[in-house]
Amino acid sequence: MVIGYSFEELLNFIVSLEDEGDRLYTKLAEKFNKDKELKDFFLYLADQEKHHKIKFQEMLSKFVDDSKAKNIDLSDEYYNYINAFVAEVFKDNDQDLKFDDLKSSINFAMKKELDSINLYSNFKALLSEDQKEQIDLIIEEERKHFLSLFTLKNRS
Repeated sequence: MVIGYSFEELLNFIVSLEDEGDRLYTKLAEKFNKDKELKDFFLYLADQEKHHKIKFQEMLSKFVDDSKAKNIDLSDEYYNYINAFVAEVFKDNDQDLKFDDLKSSINFAMKKELDSINLYSNFKALLSEDQKEQIDLIIEEERKHFLSLFTLKNRS
């Protein structure tokens, strides 16, 4: 059986994920505000997440009215996978507030970046070629975030 799943719902999941990234990095900047370099680094990542959110919102406004984009036919299995994935990603949204040390905070942020990369890579299969190019650019930025966090973690 195929379920009609709205393009708007999928993009709204992604916009929410970018909101969470912004919130996470802003909280980390506040938490580590005594170290200017760390604070600036986390504020930069928060700004990047805001930029991604804007890109996805532009995509949403541009394509939600497109008749091809109104519904995407997904198998039950894929629909359930996306729903489970999104639920898993958002289940621990407030966990970042519990971290006292930098390494635990970075590990959590790295997991969130990998979650984003995974979701966007799966989402990409549902898009037109020009949309795929936009997603590829954001995926590449998320990979850079992951690598920056990895470098910071290994330096700390």
